[in-house]
Amino acid sequence: MALTKKAKETNQLKELIVTAEMLAEIRLLVERIGGIENFNYAMDVWEYKGPKKRIEDVISPEQLAKIYYHDEDGNLFLKNNSGNKKAGDKVGFLKRQGYMMVSIRFEGYYFTVFLNKIIFCLHNGRWAKKGYKVDHINEKKTDNRPCNLRESTDSQNASNKSLSKNNELGVKGVCSRSISDDRVRVDACVAYNGKRYFKSMTVKKEFVEATVQILKAWRDEIGRKLHGEFFNEG
Repeated sequence: MALTKKAKETNQLKELIVTAEMLAEIRLLVERIGGIENFNYAMDVWEYKGPKKRIEDVISPEQLAKIYYHDEDGNLFLKNNSGNKKAGDKVGFLKRQGYMMVSIRFEGYYFTVFLNKIIFCLHNGRWAKKGYKVDHINEKKTDNRPCNLRESTDSQNASNKSLSKNNELGVKGVCSRSISDDRVRVDACVAYNGKRYFKSMTVKKEFVEATVQILKAWRDEIGRKLHGEFFNEG
């Protein structure tokens, strides 16, 4: 008797796509049960917990405060023994981009988190609001003192960045390009919540320097109105 299309589909094995997150969970479970020789057992008892979760959805500020404490210099310490680390040990490591990170294991989950995010939560008794980042006020990526941390939107965080080393004019948010042998177009731009505000002037080459300062003044004025305390002149 031939199988119907529906019956064939029912008899087919469902394909499971194994992600890096799922493999990390399996690895943690293998460690818990005593090594790779017990891998088959680990696979039997392992349960996939679904899509990746944010640390805020797994660990409450109260639970976090039972794991870590911080000092006013922006250092993070363990409250209890954990693996080869002892209570009171300083935790965190420097990532290539220059930020301090910390790895956290909690109830079968594994997170690698910006250290400033953890200190902000411990200091304020809450996680940063959803959709917000934790910004370094003085732009120093390793300065995680509570007084140097604040919530910011992506737009505010971007506004607090200094002048790019690739900026040829030496003025943040202002650039120029030649449009003829003796004419130069100077552009200024401010970005805010996905929108860009532009002002341009086309002048003779001998007036470029003065024009850059005029457009810088315009940009600074608009930037302060839009970004407030987060605006960085560069």
